[in-house]
Amino acid sequence: MACRVNLSRIAKLSLLILTALPLSILPALPAVAAPAPTSEGTYIGSESLVDQTITVYRGIPYAVPPIGHLRWQPPRPQASFNGEREAIHFGAPCWQPIVAETSIYSRGQMDVSEDCLYLNIWTRTKNIDPAPVLVWFHGGGNTTGHAHSKIFDGSRLAAKGAVIVTANYRLGAMGFMAHPALTQESAQHSSGNYGLLDQIMVLKWVHENIAAFGGDPTRVTIFGQSAGALDVCLLMASPLAKDLFRGVIAHSGGCMNTREPLQGPDSGQARGVRVAEHLGITGADNQAADRLRDLSPAAISEAQTVTDTSLSAPIVDGWVIPAPPMQLFSEGRYNRARLISGVMADEYRGLGGGIEEVSDAAYTEQIKTRFGEHGEAILDAYAPISRISTAEALRKIATHSFFAWESRTMARLITNSGGQAWVYHFSYPTMAFRLYIPERPEFPVEGGDRALGAFHSGDLAYHFATVGVVGEGWTQTDHALADQISDYWINFAASGDPNGSGLADWPGYQSAADQVMEFTQKSAPTTNPLSDKLDLFDQIHVDRLDPD
Repeated sequence: MACRVNLSRIAKLSLLILTALPLSILPALPAVAAPAPTSEGTYIGSESLVDQTITVYRGIPYAVPPIGHLRWQPPRPQASFNGEREAIHFGAPCWQPIVAETSIYSRGQMDVSEDCLYLNIWTRTKNIDPAPVLVWFHGGGNTTGHAHSKIFDGSRLAAKGAVIVTANYRLGAMGFMAHPALTQESAQHSSGNYGLLDQIMVLKWVHENIAAFGGDPTRVTIFGQSAGALDVCLLMASPLAKDLFRGVIAHSGGCMNTREPLQGPDSGQARGVRVAEHLGITGADNQAADRLRDLSPAAISEAQTVTDTSLSAPIVDGWVIPAPPMQLFSEGRYNRARLISGVMADEYRGLGGGIEEVSDAAYTEQIKTRFGEHGEAILDAYAPISRISTAEALRKIATHSFFAWESRTMARLITNSGGQAWVYHFSYPTMAFRLYIPERPEFPVEGGDRALGAFHSGDLAYHFATVGVVGEGWTQTDHALADQISDYWINFAASGDPNGSGLADWPGYQSAADQVMEFTQKSAPTTNPLSDKLDLFDQIHVDRLDPD
């Protein structure tokens, strides 16, 4: 029997499995003479295994380990030390459930830990002038992933003229659990959003220390994919991140749908209470907070599964996120930064692999239930696809209503308030491979290696120019496209504009023209191929402006 697909649930689940990154720890070379003095002490890096002109600093702690009584507390700065320390081993991934290896998003087996607040830096060994800085926040639904997957090796980007930083941040319940007992003890009367506070701490550390690694603290660009794109959008909305970056690149995501409140019957705290009560913990006093901290992450994870409760959603808490982001962006109350945002043409070919064909009647019922008064318009708009495949129509609707709508809306709100943005549509069919298990890249796909099309996360090797470093079966077109995209990114980090010599001209985004850069075999600007569909979803999402 064909399975029934709930699109609303798919959108939520996507943020749980969205791109996270698997473990592939690069073997570290012996330390080389590359001392970098920081506010804590001096670190010694080692030569990159990908490019000998690049020095890598692995596993630099940017905060005190958030363990014991520091679990569910804002991150605290590291203490200083004397002498020099080697930074040649990556830090542990933050605690997270292991993704099954049947998934293209599996990271394999990992040794995870709550002691995980580490960052990594790639820089040219001989930087003459201060270089622009790109700070990466990985995807994975804010539930899985880590900063040192091989696909995120920053060597090639660094060789193009930037300092690359990748960082771990707390995930899942360890990073986003809210509870009245945690709110009660907070000086800001807030709980949850600890993962976002970690990211803000990373940016503060970069602002203070990156000059020692050849970076320019006045030219910091934050970039992230999937949940990482959600997070960089939220950093634009957070007053706590003011003046810590000047550019943002959001791959496959945004934060326009973020509006979960801290308190109320359907809130972050309500979710935390549901899990805590399942574990026998009640109340909102210090004793309840202590009992929560005595729990193992595994016990909390199991309770989430049993109660069907997610604890990985960012929360509109009035402090880290003062109001729903769409409201903040609409009113011009956000950290002004230039933006690149974009979407993959086939996001749900990977994420929605379990979507099966359903009957025309079942498909119609799903759409009308999901979109209410707009259901008929959706059915008409996607009829050419649904006549061939209801499963593919469901995937396209999910891609357009979630990822693509977020991406374009973010750019529109920024340009409407006088900012600058550039938008892309990545349509080139990419290689399907185990993204985060480089030692076993083979991932068979029915229909061939590129049958998933431009799938969710299939762009990562292009953004980091790691085509040829990970995966296999790459062609000259893949290498050329990766070189082009990474050049745009470096130009943007350097000057605030992606355009430069030898690249196709990428026009700044304007709502009326709705022009995007089409990333494909021969990239060129074009009218957004999703314009009509996204205009339709604009009508459906218009209630997002309502703070209630």
